[in-house]
Amino acid sequence: MRKSHKLMIAILVIAISFISSAPVTFAKSFPYKVIEDASKTWKITFTQVLQADSVTNASVYILDGNTKIPVRLTLTGSNKSINVTPVTPYEKGKDYELKVESTLKSATGKSLNQPTSMKFQLVDKSSAIQSVSQSSAAGFTNFTVFTRSDVYKVNINTTEMQMAGINKYSQGFYGLKSGTIVTIKAYSETGKVLETKSYTID
Repeated sequence: MRKSHKLMIAILVIAISFISSAPVTFAKSFPYKVIEDASKTWKITFTQVLQADSVTNASVYILDGNTKIPVRLTLTGSNKSINVTPVTPYEKGKDYELKVESTLKSATGKSLNQPTSMKFQLVDKSSAIQSVSQSSAAGFTNFTVFTRSDVYKVNINTTEMQMAGINKYSQGFYGLKSGTIVTIKAYSETGKVLETKSYTID
């Protein structure tokens, strides 16, 4: 039986493929995460031994906006895992992005076939509105809001957001400019406002 030439990687339960061919140019993104631990270590696990000198802050890092934050990279598990730990705690309400570049290699020289990323945010699970994030492209801005389980509906300005999953709401708008402030309100089933939060578009 022929062995697979793929090197697999996991960020928690996320699987990413590595192959020996040249990296392609598009990136792969994994679902947005919310965390409660301000010093959370992300563990990235591979099926093959890593090339130690390819594990650098250029190949594995965390962004706060467009700025890399200081992190400690630790090889563990016989060089099959990387622990990524922030030097200083994450801040609540900020969007962070864990990135793995195609310069990361296995000990046999196999490279990631595409850059990979995962966005996350530190939240307070006691808050009705736990996190707010946005993505923008071609004049369209999409908002994602995670809430506490007792939230019945969420409005952004005067528009009711759409349910997008368990305790997750989403809504898009055209024509909103960077710096625009939107108001987000979370309501109980009886119509009581549980929390109001202002959010400034990047």
